[in-house]
Amino acid sequence: MLVSFAIARQFLAPGWALCLAMVFWFGTSLASTGGTALWSHNTATLLAATAIWLSLRACFAGAFQAWPLIALTLFLAYLCRPTLLLLSPLLLAAIVLFDWKTALRTMLLDAGLLLLFVLWSLHEFGQMLPDYYLPKRLSSEDPWLAVYGNLLSPARGLLVYSPFLAVGLAFLVGFRASSRRHWLVLSIGLAWPAVHLVAISRFPHWWGGHSFGSRLTMDILPGLLVLVAASWAELRFRRIAACALAPLIAFSVFVHSYQGLYNVFVTRWNGEPDIDLFPVYLFDWKYPQFLHGEHRHLRRLAEFHATRVASLVPGDHVGPTSTHLAFVDWSEPISGRRTSKALHPWILFKVDDATMFRGGLTIWLSADEPHAVALQLNDRTLGVFAVGRDVTPISVPENGLPIHHGINVLQLRRLDGMGSGSRAFGSGSIRFNSIALE
Repeated sequence: MLVSFAIARQFLAPGWALCLAMVFWFGTSLASTGGTALWSHNTATLLAATAIWLSLRACFAGAFQAWPLIALTLFLAYLCRPTLLLLSPLLLAAIVLFDWKTALRTMLLDAGLLLLFVLWSLHEFGQMLPDYYLPKRLSSEDPWLAVYGNLLSPARGLLVYSPFLAVGLAFLVGFRASSRRHWLVLSIGLAWPAVHLVAISRFPHWWGGHSFGSRLTMDILPGLLVLVAASWAELRFRRIAACALAPLIAFSVFVHSYQGLYNVFVTRWNGEPDIDLFPVYLFDWKYPQFLHGEHRHLRRLAEFHATRVASLVPGDHVGPTSTHLAFVDWSEPISGRRTSKALHPWILFKVDDATMFRGGLTIWLSADEPHAVALQLNDRTLGVFAVGRDVTPISVPENGLPIHHGINVLQLRRLDGMGSGSRAFGSGSIRFNSIALE
């Protein structure tokens, strides 16, 4: 946040600069991605932001003594994330407008560091660069769909997850070709994010695998900060504009600092079903990742499995490998049973005609240690039952069993043990053997 404040301070008074730095910190992937793990993005973004801040300060003050640090931070940013190589030429082009000698010195030092890296790679791997840095990884079949996805999709859209960033485009309205400052902002704040967006959209997995929101655009946030800060500096009625943008800012903070950091179901959105196997869900506005929750997750899974599991009929007695069942939060079948991976695992099954089921439900369970388990079918509690170490049949008479047409959700809720957020294996786990419907 300190570096973000320092960047914003090049354009704005301290109060506005602090507010903007806080909005970027809590309302972008800096929170939802940077705050969840030690990604390479974290260090790369910090180094890119530092290079940009040093360059802005040097250009605006006319003091270029920090050029070795600019070159070093640019190279280290590239070392963390290969796509950060795109920042160097655009940042150096901006510096040329103010002092071409400094730009040349910076470029030569940067090139020298890159040459050392190439020599090390030749010695270590026998090739110019390690595989991670080679452009052959850029091989998307539909890059323009990926550009749209990275900007506007409900799962990875930068402007969907942080809509306040669109205010930066206001800079183009007041752009003056005669202003060196404006060309600098255009190069760092718009050209660099644009080419970066095209580059990441060339990846086969342009959505960044199992992640939240626009993870792969986190690297360009320092450039977008420059664009937004410069745009804000040009506004005449900032307080009115701030009030108008408040809902968008509040939404962005909610998405990144609450949903992205604390809602476990936005993470499970990636894996159930696996987004790498079913990328069509990246564009599913019915169940956007940023609004996901337990009930929406269940409905989404029900719709997903509706065409993938076979229907049950009265008299079916099926086990842990059956194609009639879908398992959520269970292990793979081992020795004829599945073991729960969470306190509240689910079993999904499908029926075509609910009126056919008159005889009730029986499920065979066991546990690592005795405890109580509540059975819920389609959100209605069927009862609380004791489950021990031996396989125990638990029978629920028909008596209005809430089975309906389509996908039904049977949830097992363990009533003792750890808190609801636990996903621990071992002591206390439930073991599923089979289920029968009459």
